[in-house]
Amino acid sequence: MVFIREFSRERIHQNRRELDNISRELLKIHFRLASVLSEPDWSLIEQLTFNKATRLGEDCKTRQLKKFTRLHKTQRPTTKTTTDTVINLSDQKLEDGAASLLQKCLNFAVTPRYTPIEDILTGVEKAVRSLPVETAEEARQETVRIIKNSPIPRDNLTRAERAALNSLKLNTNLTILPADKGNATVILNTTDYKQKITFLLEDPAYRRLTKDPTDAIERKTNQLLKKSTLTEDTRKQLRPAGSRPPRLYGLPKIHKEGVPLRPIVNNISAPTYQLSKHLMGLLKHLTGNSTHHVKNSFHLTKIV
Repeated sequence: MVFIREFSRERIHQNRRELDNISRELLKIHFRLASVLSEPDWSLIEQLTFNKATRLGEDCKTRQLKKFTRLHKTQRPTTKTTTDTVINLSDQKLEDGAASLLQKCLNFAVTPRYTPIEDILTGVEKAVRSLPVETAEEARQETVRIIKNSPIPRDNLTRAERAALNSLKLNTNLTILPADKGNATVILNTTDYKQKITFLLEDPAYRRLTKDPTDAIERKTNQLLKKSTLTEDTRKQLRPAGSRPPRLYGLPKIHKEGVPLRPIVNNISAPTYQLSKHLMGLLKHLTGNSTHHVKNSFHLTKIV
């Protein structure tokens, strides 16, 4: 059973990586066609491809649901299909709207009340700053065109769920987190969460710093890049700006007694984040040449 779970997880990760690569290639083709074709032709092609992709996606989803239903009836004919996706460990009782909202899981995409134009433009500018000038300008124009032609989608929450969402945002006494294992949402008292985090930091391996070293590390990283033999475009892409210190948070281990936290350090936006990603890309081509290397769970199973 453990191997089956690992196989499924590895297959999901592999499919997500392939989808990410395909999305990058599609974006390049998207920009290329938008710059070559006239606006009426491009609008027609975009509409046709979107409709076809939607139909294919719905057909694939229907087939997979039918397969899952048949498989579930065959393997578990008497097992209940309901599972606890919301685990309330706080001292507050959830209302029906809040429970229904949290059962959608934390990765549920809530439709916005308005188009977040500033966030979209900021994200595009951050993404295209390392691209050539012409390609970056094409991306900006295409983004503006998409924003102008994109209607606001219908609300995918009920009125009670929308009210519960606003209420939970303002409730500082509760902390809502994903579980360390499983697709469950855990609700903790904020005081309990802080106590668990403080308990982790009481380990002698940690010590309090007298000064935030983020700016100093950012300056050292820029000096290191300036002295390197990398190209100007690569240095520009790896150069940190507006860095923030890594952030610590914890994921509750609901499968263990006392529900301890698993510490997670988020290094995104840290001074060396882009540099470490670049280094990983250089080193990953050297892996796999050792007899002690295991590629994935499938490779491990074959060796065992």
